[in-house]
Amino acid sequence: MRQKEIQRFEKKSRQGIDYERLSEFFFDLCLSWCQHLDIETFLFFVNGVFLNITEGQHINISQLKDLENVNVLSIEFFNHLLAYRSVCEQNRTQTYNQWYLHNFQRTKDIVQRIEANLQDAFKENPDENRILDIWIDLPTQVINQFIDSHFDKMNAQLLQIDRACRSTGRLVQSIQIMEQLKKLATVSGSVPATQKQYNATV
Repeated sequence: MRQKEIQRFEKKSRQGIDYERLSEFFFDLCLSWCQHLDIETFLFFVNGVFLNITEGQHINISQLKDLENVNVLSIEFFNHLLAYRSVCEQNRTQTYNQWYLHNFQRTKDIVQRIEANLQDAFKENPDENRILDIWIDLPTQVINQFIDSHFDKMNAQLLQIDRACRSTGRLVQSIQIMEQLKKLATVSGSVPATQKQYNATV
């Protein structure tokens, strides 16, 4: 029985892993190590891991290293990761709008910082020339179209959230007013005029 399970596992392993499951794995890995939903931290971490476990002349034609050739990530890599975590801890009280602006409206700054930090993390490997390839896989026009489309979608979602929050706020305020009026009515034994006015407007 055990042998059959091993054979089934080996057969499945040879078939590889589909893109969706691999993406979920990397997202979970990032979330575990980065601890915060921060795009710059995620990109630094996942690209650092990818560069460390693969080899090749270009980012698009990289292949996995043999297990014995994979080294532990450098102390500089983990120092940068800890620095990212520290910044995220300081920004924990951000509103959604502040988080959105921090993650999606400073693309150039994010790219420059990640490039510099990855180059520092891999300075012991002077042959690693793929770091600058990470950001040039698509033509600029295609990237800009993707970013514009993404921003439009995010802005629409942000407006919906804002409207929902305002509606929720008004509802909570109305409930609080009604509770206060009920307390006044209980104390006085009659319905206050303000409640009659409020009921007339509802």
